[in-house]
Amino acid sequence: MTRNKFSLFGIVYRSPIIYNLLTFLKKGPAHRKRFRIIRDYIDQGGSILDVCAGDGTMRRYLMENCKYLAVDASRGFIQALRKKGLDCFYADLHQGLPLAENSYDNVIMLISLYEFRDSSLNSLLDDCKRIAAKKVIILEEVLSGDTRYESLFARRVRKYLCATEYQVTSRLFTFEEFKECLKSHGFEIIRWENPYAVGIYKKV
Repeated sequence: MTRNKFSLFGIVYRSPIIYNLLTFLKKGPAHRKRFRIIRDYIDQGGSILDVCAGDGTMRRYLMENCKYLAVDASRGFIQALRKKGLDCFYADLHQGLPLAENSYDNVIMLISLYEFRDSSLNSLLDDCKRIAAKKVIILEEVLSGDTRYESLFARRVRKYLCATEYQVTSRLFTFEEFKECLKSHGFEIIRWENPYAVGIYKKV
């Protein structure tokens, strides 16, 4: 895939410190809420693949003896994960998840699916379902309004701040868009705790 012309910017996904600082400024003390919510649906005794894992904060909310693997498309986050001693690997997720079938009990993704909505969303969800031995859990920040009317200035700012190496960030889902998207892939929407929605795909 051609490198993204915004790749010299994208400071949010290059620096875990800046990412966490901006998240805290945006959400305040509730910035950890997403980790506590998704934890309720993870089989804690099983193995976990964290897709778009960031700096691996999710690992703090899991049992110590679980098998945890993180994958991310940011080399800055991969460096942070390795410094923490976490198992991880770098991958351009627009090209697929390079893992064997049924390798992890739980495949999870937090607030990242929208990054793929204009590119490889369908193939990424198919890969997650293929790799999961038991279930795929997707938690997404969703909006109640119509994101089509977001200002041009706001979109440009986000593109420069949140650009990844290969792809420019897209707009967030509305709840209805998220629900429709996941249901078309066999997911069940099981929770909406504003601003987060959770969808689960269970392997038969």
